[in-house]
Amino acid sequence: MMKIDMFTHFAPERLVKGLAKYESKGTDSKRMTGGISTMFDLEKRLRMIEKHEGYTQVVSIGGGPIEAVAKGQDAIDLAKIANDCAAELCMKYPMHFLAGVGALPLNDTDASLKEIDRAINDLKLKGFMIHTPLFSLAEGILPPGQGKPLDSPELIPIYEKMAQYDLPIWIHPFFENVGQVAQTEKQFSGYRVFTGKEDPAWAIAASHGSPPAPPLPLLLHATRPRTRAIEDSLDIQISG
Repeated sequence: MMKIDMFTHFAPERLVKGLAKYESKGTDSKRMTGGISTMFDLEKRLRMIEKHEGYTQVVSIGGGPIEAVAKGQDAIDLAKIANDCAAELCMKYPMHFLAGVGALPLNDTDASLKEIDRAINDLKLKGFMIHTPLFSLAEGILPPGQGKPLDSPELIPIYEKMAQYDLPIWIHPFFENVGQVAQTEKQFSGYRVFTGKEDPAWAIAASHGSPPAPPLPLLLHATRPRTRAIEDSLDIQISG
C-alpha cells in the first residue's frame, strides 16, 4: 500500500541562494529549518525516501515566507524560482515526489493570482503553502512579533481562485524558535488562522499542531468539507 506524506518541505539550492540575498538573521532559511540536511541535500532526501517501501511525498518548497524578506518584483521572482523547482523535482523524480506545492508573492495579490495560473496550468503544481501569521515586508509587518490573520482581505481572492481550481492550500505556522510547535492554546494562537469568515469551498491542509492545543478541525472547520477535493486533486485517499 502506498504511504503518502502530505506535508514535507524541501529548500532547493537555487531558492536558498535567492533568499539569502534578502534575508535577515530572523528569517534565515537554514536557521528556520534547523539545518536539517534532508531539507537541503537532494541526494540524502532521495535515499531517505527509498529506504521506505511504498513511501512517497507531496513536496512543499520551504525556506520561509517570501513576503517577509522581499517585495515587488524580487518577491515575484523568488516565487517563480520556488515553483519552478517544485515542478522540476516532481518531473525528474515522480516516484519520490507525487505532487508539488508552491509559493506565492503574497504581498502582491494580482501577481499571486497570475502565478497561481502559471504554476497550476504550466507547471502542474497541486497547491500552495501560506505561512501564518501573514507578514509583509512592503508594509513593515515582520516576524516575530507582528502578522495578520489568514482571512485578511488581500488573501480572499487567492482562496477564491484556488476554489475555482478545486485545489488545496497548505498552511504553515511561523515560530521564532526553530522546531517550535504549538503545545498550549496560547502558543496555538501563533497560527492566527481564520476569524470566522472562511468559506466552506476553501480546501485547507495544516500542520504542526499538537496537544493540548485545540485540534485543527475546530479552528479550520472548512477543512473536512473539502477533504474530498484534496483527495481528488492528488489522486490519493486520505484517512481520517
